[in-house]
Amino acid sequence: MLWYYTVFNIILVGEKVKNILFLIIFIGVAYASDNNSSIRDLPEDLANIIVPKIKEEILSQEDIIKFAKECFEKSDTLKDANRCEKIISKKIGEPSEPFEIWTKQTKKETLIEINKGLKSIECIKKANTMADIDACQSH
Repeated sequence: MLWYYTVFNIILVGEKVKNILFLIIFIGVAYASDNNSSIRDLPEDLANIIVPKIKEEILSQEDIIKFAKECFEKSDTLKDANRCEKIISKKIGEPSEPFEIWTKQTKKETLIEINKGLKSIECIKKANTMADIDACQSH
């Protein structure tokens, strides 16, 4: 797995975020089946509790992603890139595989994905609803 994929794991599938999303889906499915509606139609009071928690978990990863950008921007060799990967893996508490190659193209692609992650985070900071958060993730 390339590291830039891990950026989205940080944002989307960190353990706490997975638990919150599971809860949302569970509650949303229960609500939707009782009311013939969809998960996007959660009651406002429930959404007011869930959305800030999701934002908090996602935004808590911003410093790691900024570190990743800084570290990979300075990485010109495979050894440098794998050193960054190892540090980031330790920070997020999830194992990852080292890069097998590190070229100018790999570096460029990695930084593009990291920048997309940072752009999503900036969008999520402004999000007020689940639909807003979904829209930020799909940019």
